[in-house]
Amino acid sequence: MSKLQPFEFRSPHRIRKIESHTRSWNGVTVRNIVQYPDPGKAWHDLSSHETTVAIVLGQVGGYCEPRLNLNRPTLRSRFDAGHTTFVPADMTVWGYTDGLRSVRELRMSFAPKVPESILGDDLDSAKTCTTIGWQDAQSFWRRNVKNRQVATASTVRA
Repeated sequence: MSKLQPFEFRSPHRIRKIESHTRSWNGVTVRNIVQYPDPGKAWHDLSSHETTVAIVLGQVGGYCEPRLNLNRPTLRSRFDAGHTTFVPADMTVWGYTDGLRSVRELRMSFAPKVPESILGDDLDSAKTCTTIGWQDAQSFWRRNVKNRQVATASTVRA
């Protein structure tokens, strides 16, 4: 296991509490994060010095979504858990909530060069804030990661 970097929760607004559990291996840091926002609208900056993928695993009350601009909602047809957000390194993407009591997410951050080694030419920062459903995320994983043998069970050490 490589040395864990501290979790930097950037620019929180009306976030009452956060819980985070972290594991890291082979240049990938995985965090299980639970946020407890205050009632009403709340947000924080999802960006990191590393390329990140955030997957909403569960939410209670209200909704959450990624936004490039806090004042402009992301166009999408679903607000349930399971959507995935791609955040290129050092690009501001806001995690925005309204009416949530809690949200649980899996956040994977990749050391420099790791995303390119996994995705190659398919890496496209223009797809930032494109939300995809759980079935799409599973297809993406099978097509781009599992089939390239980048993160097989034999390489994962918690």
